[in-house]
Amino acid sequence: MGSGKSTIGKKLASKMNLKFVDLDGFIEAEIDCSVEDAFALQGEKYFREQEEKALIKMSKQDDFVVALGGGTPCCASNFSVIKSTGISVYLQMEKVDLYNRLAANRGNRPLLYSLNENELEAYISSTLDVREEYYNQADIVISAKDFNAEMYGMLIEKISTYDK
Repeated sequence: MGSGKSTIGKKLASKMNLKFVDLDGFIEAEIDCSVEDAFALQGEKYFREQEEKALIKMSKQDDFVVALGGGTPCCASNFSVIKSTGISVYLQMEKVDLYNRLAANRGNRPLLYSLNENELEAYISSTLDVREEYYNQADIVISAKDFNAEMYGMLIEKISTYDK
């Protein structure tokens, strides 16, 4: 969350002449409900179930870049789908940089909007500590802190030459 998956994913897809799909947007269309409302009304367990279904459905398509939600790869069945159907990229960010991005934009993030600054910092730290085990298993790990045009070229080259 906050690493730039959607922003970088859209530009990457455009540069590679591929379609772009934001998994959260795909889920919203499937359940006819916003992610925020799904969390608020049905809870995280419901959302994660819908996320798994959407990921499996997406995995049957070709020629696209998908931005996953931050928790998507942290379920063993999701991670195996991700690893078996495409090249995964972890846009790595330091905790302090994630905090700076998320503190300014937490109002539309259902897991963050009720947290004060100290709680947000603790949440980022503990969540990243747990999730990084999964994230670091990505096929490609790249810093997202100051992503620029040159880095798109480097990422496209890594993707193009990745031997799955």
